[in-house]
Amino acid sequence: MLLLMLTFAQDAEVVEADAPTLVRGAELYRTNCATCHGVEGDGNGPSARYLETLPRDFTSGLFKFRSTTVGTPPSDEDLARTIAVGVPGTSMPAWGNSLDEGEINAVSQYLKTFSDVFETAPGDTLETPARPEDMAAAAAKGAAMFTALCASCHGAEGKGDGPASVGLSDLWGQPITPADFTVGTFKSGTTPEDLFRTVSSGVEGTPMPPWGALPSETRWELVAYVLTFSEGSNGTASTGVHWTPPAFER
Repeated sequence: MLLLMLTFAQDAEVVEADAPTLVRGAELYRTNCATCHGVEGDGNGPSARYLETLPRDFTSGLFKFRSTTVGTPPSDEDLARTIAVGVPGTSMPAWGNSLDEGEINAVSQYLKTFSDVFETAPGDTLETPARPEDMAAAAAKGAAMFTALCASCHGAEGKGDGPASVGLSDLWGQPITPADFTVGTFKSGTTPEDLFRTVSSGVEGTPMPPWGALPSETRWELVAYVLTFSEGSNGTASTGVHWTPPAFER
């Protein structure tokens, strides 16, 4: 039995945006986001019916991509990162190509008004240690762990076709398929560090569990092995955007 715990930095607190930021965020949201996510943030915008991957319902307070403790709200940086780099493989674009840091921050602050979950401080932030210098050696070590923990859903060859992949659904009742790693596109971000975060904290609202009980070295070995399923799989080509969040005031 694994008794290790996730390593988190304990520095989260509720951040309240000022009125001008929220006004600007509302303007940008209605111009750029409401057509899919809806004016009320419920994921029922006029374009939503045409999308294969349904837009996020912000009123639910559930966010798939975060660096915070399981069951807690994402951080401001988490929201900004997803807005900036988008969700590769879906209709969610990388707004970092057209919005500046201040605008992205304004939108992220406005999104928080759709759910009272943000009245609670985000969970502690996951610490991401430096990736191994020798990723090839790490990948060789990660193969056995992938077979034991991941292949049942993601398949032995990483194609998302494992024996447990049939009939899966998310918390919203929508059918869901495990990621196909051979395409080299990762929804949670554009770098190996983003993949490390997903392995550690899971994908909330989906069958993808958090593996943060594993030592960080083992998680990096898993990430390294997953990257072997595709060429150029650091994911940067998927959006063209690498997001370094600004230092938000707290």
